[in-house]
Amino acid sequence: MNIKNSLLCLLSFVILASCAKSTEISTNEENKYYIESWINTYHKGVKPLEDYGIYLIENKEGPGKKYDGEQYLYIDYTIRNMDRSIIQTSNIKLSKQISDYSSMRYYGPTIWNIKDTVVVAGLSDILKYAKEGSEITALIPSWLNIGTKYNSKLEYYKHKSNANNILYTINIKGFTNNIEKWEQDSVAKYINKEQEFKFKKDSNDFYFSKIKSSPDANPISAGSKVYVKYIGRRLDNSVFDTNIADTAKMYSIFNPYNKYESMIIKWADTENALRILDNGVEKNQIDGLKKALWKLSKGERAIAVFTSKLGYEGQWQGKVIPPYCPLMFDIEIETRDVD
Repeated sequence: MNIKNSLLCLLSFVILASCAKSTEISTNEENKYYIESWINTYHKGVKPLEDYGIYLIENKEGPGKKYDGEQYLYIDYTIRNMDRSIIQTSNIKLSKQISDYSSMRYYGPTIWNIKDTVVVAGLSDILKYAKEGSEITALIPSWLNIGTKYNSKLEYYKHKSNANNILYTINIKGFTNNIEKWEQDSVAKYINKEQEFKFKKDSNDFYFSKIKSSPDANPISAGSKVYVKYIGRRLDNSVFDTNIADTAKMYSIFNPYNKYESMIIKWADTENALRILDNGVEKNQIDGLKKALWKLSKGERAIAVFTSKLGYEGQWQGKVIPPYCPLMFDIEIETRDVD
């Protein structure tokens, strides 16, 4: 799922409908009175930033530069109901506290590409106050908890919303104008730390280390098929996927419904033409994995590290790979023949 979906789908809670004659306005009027009462009880003196706008509950201003609205943001977030119960969070400790933790999910800061993404109006208002290192908590009223765009806050207020009021906390870890360089720098830091593998630099986006060679290494002929075992990791070394059952169990991502079998790769004349065979159907694969496989022969094993340019770029992959996430793959081509 992408950032757009993750921001909009989680904000789908129904508020009470009004039985007054003018449903759209009176519904929000009732909600506005409720919000004002809640604010007066728990955060006395806090006013909306503008008429019908968000309420800035707390702004722990960071020491860094101000966000200009165009950069890629690196953010931790927590979304709560007004009773403080957590709807969603990127914080692993909080997820464990509310028994919502899953070893099959990614936790931690994520890259937000706000300029090319539809976000709820209230979140856009919060980010106007963002500085590097800031932690901001704001109450977003239901009428601003939508992705539809209007020209004024009053227009938002006049339209009925099926969303709920939410408390949004964001922690700005950093931001960048150049996401490609940001990823390349992250990969370079990882490579410098992992000296034992003696990585060779193919480009700023791809590093490779052969950790097992075959004495009988011969080029694999086009059209032939090979078995491949793999382990996929993020750069925090957490495993997000594997076709090895014991590895899945070791990292608590084992799924009893999965078939832990070596994948079949159909070889080709060129690197880009390599394909996975899934029940006889040819499927493409990410470029980073193809580049790594192309450097191997049967019986050889390697580790490849690459940026999202050769992976999944700005898209979520399920709940395990966030946008703009560099990846590491441990791959081995088996010696046995495919029947």
